[in-house]
Amino acid sequence: MKKLKLSLAALCAGLLCAAAPVHAASIKAINEAPEVHGIIKHDPSYHALHEILELAAPQLQTLLDAVVNEATYETLYNYVNTLKLQAGVTGRIVITLPDGTVVVDTSKPTDFTDINANYANSYTHFQDKNVNENHNSRLAILNANFWPYPWGLEIKFSTSDDNTQQYVATRLGEYLNSSGVARISIVISSPI
Repeated sequence: MKKLKLSLAALCAGLLCAAAPVHAASIKAINEAPEVHGIIKHDPSYHALHEILELAAPQLQTLLDAVVNEATYETLYNYVNTLKLQAGVTGRIVITLPDGTVVVDTSKPTDFTDINANYANSYTHFQDKNVNENHNSRLAILNANFWPYPWGLEIKFSTSDDNTQQYVATRLGEYLNSSGVARISIVISSPI
């Protein structure tokens, strides 16, 4: 019986030791979507987009938090468009709420007079959830919201722009209590 107890104790200790490296790896995996940090660090295109958003994120969050009417909406919209132009972005910039509601999308026209029934940028369109379709299922936006590490990446075909784009998204605010997400992209292929 003593030998059985010793063997059982040795087995339990062995299992705990064997599980320790898996547990440590699981902790890292829980903090970020797989390999996001490494890709941002080593891929020049992702790194460049990351740098743009990292510098702009505090101001984007401040302006997003301030949106309460057309004037404050236009301040955010103008900042986003200026950022896109200054950065030389070939794709677009999208700002969403945490639930994926699109607040600003630089691929959509402005409609500050609210005469356009289609997707457009204005406070009324934003309130009506009509700037663009909900983006909560976009991988970069989903990952920026879902993981403690506030960044998400993606390459996909954009149905809004009819081309393939490389995306970087960042959460605007704290994990599980953010103001939303900012996503920036570059075009990597266009239809012929």
